[in-house]
Amino acid sequence: MKTNFKLFDSLLIVTLFLCLISINAKSQCPAQFDPYPNIPWTNQGCVIMMVSYNGTWCETNVCYCWRNVGISAPFIEIYVNSHVLTNPNCTNMPWQERCTWAGIQLIKSNPNNSNWPCPPCPSDLPNYNIYVGACLDTYGLPCSNGRTYCKQTYIVCCDPQTGVRSANSVGNPIIIGDYCPNPCISTCP
Repeated sequence: MKTNFKLFDSLLIVTLFLCLISINAKSQCPAQFDPYPNIPWTNQGCVIMMVSYNGTWCETNVCYCWRNVGISAPFIEIYVNSHVLTNPNCTNMPWQERCTWAGIQLIKSNPNNSNWPCPPCPSDLPNYNIYVGACLDTYGLPCSNGRTYCKQTYIVCCDPQTGVRSANSVGNPIIIGDYCPNPCISTCP
């Protein structure tokens, strides 16, 4: 019985330590890439928020960067660098998909009150992109030094009466970038 408590205590300490590290972490913004290599990213750091993964709500620590690349109208790009789930029941979805769901929740909640526009619904103009890492190892986890990303475009608008944001994907994700180190491969969900 004592062995079980020691094991449990050890796991609890390791989990708390990892959570503290991730909460204090800063997001690493991606390298500049076309078509806007000179528009810098704003590092928003990490936020703890509830994210719905196919209907299951999980507390998640999400690290991200964003930028506005719009020339004649605002167009927001969000890069989800990492996330830590606090509920082990939420880990049955692939890493990239969890990052994408976290990005959608970032759009909907705008947790840092960034200057992200939200035109009234209905809207048919794409105005947001979410990027997640596309370089994955054989276990489906991100490779640390890849420069390849999955880009998914969205139409985001706000209900004119309630102000609630909606985010609807446009088309399929595409791969942006040029490098995945061996043995990693580039793939999008």
